[in-house]
Amino acid sequence: MWLMVLQKRISPDEGQRISRDKFDKFSAKSGEDWNRELALTKEKRWMLFVDGENFAIEGKKILDSADLSPEENRAYCWAGCFLWLPALDPTESHKWIPRITARDGKQLESILIANSAEKCRYYTTISGGDDRQPDLLRKVIWNSKFEPVVYKKKDGNSKFVDIKLAVDAVSSYCQKKYDVAVLIAGDKDYCPLVEELKRLGAEVCVAFWDGKERGMSAELKAEADVFVDLTPTLKKFWTSMRTAPALRT
Repeated sequence: MWLMVLQKRISPDEGQRISRDKFDKFSAKSGEDWNRELALTKEKRWMLFVDGENFAIEGKKILDSADLSPEENRAYCWAGCFLWLPALDPTESHKWIPRITARDGKQLESILIANSAEKCRYYTTISGGDDRQPDLLRKVIWNSKFEPVVYKKKDGNSKFVDIKLAVDAVSSYCQKKYDVAVLIAGDKDYCPLVEELKRLGAEVCVAFWDGKERGMSAELKAEADVFVDLTPTLKKFWTSMRTAPALRT
């Protein structure tokens, strides 16, 4: 099975699997050191939680600025509600979560996550008076291999989506459904969620568009164990498939 290596700032380990032979060369290490290094090589389960509204709004701006406007592509983009990468299965980590490198000269500790996610959930809202629209949007999201969590927006308020995402992330971890949370979000409001997940023992990878001008909170980025800038991946997949297949209803 494929394993994806994420690296978080802490120890000098670079993500290599540690053999017993290598350990024998460092006999000064204690049993606790050995157990810790073995733990680094263990495959970890992960779940993906996407704040879809902010992801879609800021992602569309990036595509527009790169002359890759997805305006007419409802299979992978629904203005202000949904955006994803054409033909990319979000459950397969090695296809879209790149290897993380050291930042600011700090040493790193490796997180090995399995190729297949336990679950991938996409949270968003939709406005408008047509009651059929939420169901159609759920179908679009489902076709991209996410579990859709779609609400009708009321009075311009979408905060209940943030709350639902946070509740699901914490409750799923408490039920031992995953080890690593991959959170696609840029809002500072998610800092308490990341803090709580880490307090409970989870590791957290935040992925979004890098830069304050693109909606990425510096506080959230700093709070995460790992940050992944998805901008290059977004451009790569939309460049390779400018016209996605038409949605079949």
